[in-house]
Amino acid sequence: MSKYFIPSVFFILISSVCLAVCPFQLEGDVNEDCRVDLLDVVAMASNWLVDCNIDPTNPACDATQAMIDQQEDQFRYIKDALELYRDEFGDYPPSNDNADVINPHPYDPTPYSGANKLAEALVGLDRLGFHPNSAFRSDGVNIRDDGTGTSSMEDYPVYHTDIDDYNGNGELVESGEDNLQNRKGPFIDAGVANVFAMQDVYQNTGGFRTAPSAPGIIEQSLVLCDVFEKLRLTSEVTGMPILYYRARDFFSQQDSQDILEIQDDIYYYPDNENILALGVAENQTGPAQPLYENGGSMLDYLTFENMILDPSVTVLKRPYRPDGYILISAGPDGLYGTGDDLFDFELLEDEPLPTESSKEDQQEDQFRYIKDALELYRDEFGDYPPSNDNADLINPHPDDPTPYSGANKLAEALVGLDRLGFHPNSAFRSDGVNIRDDGTGTSSMEDYPVYHTDIDDYNGNGELVESGEDNLQNRKGPFIDAGVANVFAMQDVYQNTGGFRTAPSAPGIIEQSLVLCDVFEKPHLTSEVTGMPILYYRARDFFTRQDSQDILEIQDDIYYYPDNENILALGVAEDQTGPAQPLYENGGNIFDYLTFESMIIDPSVTAIKRPYRPDGYILISAGPDGLYGTSDDLFDFELLEDEPLPAPVSKEIMQRSQFAAIDVALEMYRMEFGDYPPSNDNDDLYDPVNNHLYDPTPYGGANKLAEALAGLDMLGVHPNTDFRSDGNNMRDDGAGSGQLEEYAVYHVNFDDLGNAMGQYAETAVENFLARKGPFIDTQVANVFNMQDVYGDVQNFRIFHAVPSEIDRSLVLCDVFEKRRNTGKLTGMPVLYYKARTYAQQDVTDPGEISDDIYYYPDNWNLLNLGTSFGFGYNYYPDQHPLNDPMPEGFINFEQMILNPNITVIKRPYRADSYILISAGEDGLYGTSDDITNFDE
Repeated sequence: MSKYFIPSVFFILISSVCLAVCPFQLEGDVNEDCRVDLLDVVAMASNWLVDCNIDPTNPACDATQAMIDQQEDQFRYIKDALELYRDEFGDYPPSNDNADVINPHPYDPTPYSGANKLAEALVGLDRLGFHPNSAFRSDGVNIRDDGTGTSSMEDYPVYHTDIDDYNGNGELVESGEDNLQNRKGPFIDAGVANVFAMQDVYQNTGGFRTAPSAPGIIEQSLVLCDVFEKLRLTSEVTGMPILYYRARDFFSQQDSQDILEIQDDIYYYPDNENILALGVAENQTGPAQPLYENGGSMLDYLTFENMILDPSVTVLKRPYRPDGYILISAGPDGLYGTGDDLFDFELLEDEPLPTESSKEDQQEDQFRYIKDALELYRDEFGDYPPSNDNADLINPHPDDPTPYSGANKLAEALVGLDRLGFHPNSAFRSDGVNIRDDGTGTSSMEDYPVYHTDIDDYNGNGELVESGEDNLQNRKGPFIDAGVANVFAMQDVYQNTGGFRTAPSAPGIIEQSLVLCDVFEKPHLTSEVTGMPILYYRARDFFTRQDSQDILEIQDDIYYYPDNENILALGVAEDQTGPAQPLYENGGNIFDYLTFESMIIDPSVTAIKRPYRPDGYILISAGPDGLYGTSDDLFDFELLEDEPLPAPVSKEIMQRSQFAAIDVALEMYRMEFGDYPPSNDNDDLYDPVNNHLYDPTPYGGANKLAEALAGLDMLGVHPNTDFRSDGNNMRDDGAGSGQLEEYAVYHVNFDDLGNAMGQYAETAVENFLARKGPFIDTQVANVFNMQDVYGDVQNFRIFHAVPSEIDRSLVLCDVFEKRRNTGKLTGMPVLYYKARTYAQQDVTDPGEISDDIYYYPDNWNLLNLGTSFGFGYNYYPDQHPLNDPMPEGFINFEQMILNPNITVIKRPYRADSYILISAGEDGLYGTSDDITNFDE
């Protein structure tokens, strides 16, 4: 049985009692309630004499929904991996087939399709990671100068961990060990993602590679198979390959008719044609794949086009995800081109409609969808979109003082004013216009339409600036599906839109202002059924606090109330004759800045008034009552805080979700600082030579993880950190003697006057603005002081030595909460180990661990603290098995982290990044219920 991606908890409703699936395998327990009784007989009787082999269409035989859910989970897993690949290489992997009849690969015209290149990109041809030198050839080879001085070229193996590579002149180019070090990824777990060789799936692989042609050349083409497993003629049980198509975003539409016309399609059908030609894997003597052969006479380009076209775009033929990629699973029947095919772009569209009682859950899903889209926008443009209203009374837009608020700019940024994508030349004007030199040589300026797919654009001198087709090519996004995200025009929501734009003022000027509406739909006076607009506020992160009192004081707030004031002034959409929005008018006489402030202030930050997400953005839904400023409003910053506690059986899922959040935060840290944070303990018991010179105090991987992601005062990490337990660093004392002095890195409550010469001075505000992050929500991530968990933290820091020093060592605790002897309810610290760039893991004794990839003592001092349970829990031993006396503790650690699939050398999981370890339900590190961020 395959391993899947998000473990599911299923429920059975019997006599109105909801029971989790039984974890035991009890013979005869049909309904999985951990007992055999009459209810099992009833379940059997209801399907008596049903034979799914004879009648597979019988409703009782429909066991596919769980598999469909698993397939969607796999798509999400692949999507995350492709984003990691893109972060590393700047683009998604190619999908063109090397044996394309029209454009074959010059050195490798062998079938090697989009499905194969997807697998290579994510795991590498030998499953040890992708090599940047890959030419995406089926043999794993590339070409280079042969080094003989004759300018001749030679083939060389890209993937060669077991041999060293020499050029034609006998010079060492890359050792086997260096080859492994140079890899990126794997970006996905090969076992979890169902990576198979082509010959495992198809008995007859046609022209696909199955054997090496020379030493060092890869012998197999890999694919990622879907979850719908069947017994193949190869005797393997696999799914069908997932087809991968990379968008050719230099083209503008999808218009397949014949072999000559598909050359300029966004998604190129032949990218996986050779895989489709192999037929049905479990019976290759049967009919061809429907997507390959239409009625037995021609390749079926039109069916492919119909599968991928986005019906919401009518200006031209436009596929889903036109600047990304698409994934296709053949579905339960194993046939591509039939009604049960599954696509990655359907992930949100095929979700079941929620019941009225789950509208809040649906709103949180929409917030998550918008959040993902905003991250894509930020990746493209370097920042989130603005939210200032163009009609702001104090700072109106000089060329467009028309109401155009944060809610409108959010919609434009994510879908564009015509829903075809955002144009980089946008000035975020309500009319979709910008200004430029008119080209007449007089330095005069002219308006021009930014969005114009149906007209060509000429300047005042009659010169073509941008054709309609080029305008579409230059777009970015849409970053979100307009239908799924509830994009509406303002006039669909409000009968009276006030000063908001509803009609064009000139040809080529957009006639509507868009908004993203929430999920709480009601019929409006416009006769449309919509939710209320989602309010969007972009943080003004050049300010430090939120302190609204009156119109004069809100100018330096992080979140600026007037960004959506004009929308709030429109009132309640379904009855605009009723009272004003509560958030707009307080008691009928003043704008309600104070209610706005109270909604968004983070109570966990007490040093200053600090809102949630102070360097990002906030989203606000009016909730079921359609009123902004009431108790049922929903916010994006509450997404995880208001989740109900899961049942005990789902604690593992919670832990893996926390690891996922930490993974994202660590990637953000790495993007900011160029590497992951260190994990070495400042007090290294096994290598005292490497103790921290100025802070030989226990401060290990778990502590440095917490500081890196949250900062020692939970206001973000300061770039000057030396990762010391006291939060200090050293600098020249300015006395001219070359002596150093200590100074406080974290000081938002006082100014640092610098050294004796006044150098390095930094005010409290400057200290705050220099911070990066927090990269993780400190409440969601379970950030605690060490003494909250242990009480007696032995040599870890518990009080400051001087007034400027930090008085605590922080940790991120796992989700397995227990009452500690401190009276606090916390989990155990998450252990963090950063990979060191050595070749292998070979722990035997303290003398040999110094050149290991993962250095066991990084969390040794924390492990030495033992377990931490309060009264009633002391039946557990005090010693962690992972901290057994030497050498057992080292060996246990090695056995936990080694990847058994790699046998050439001792190689741990995630050998080029980091590992995370949770002690699991029993609170003990080194037992079978430990949870890690790698799959053993």
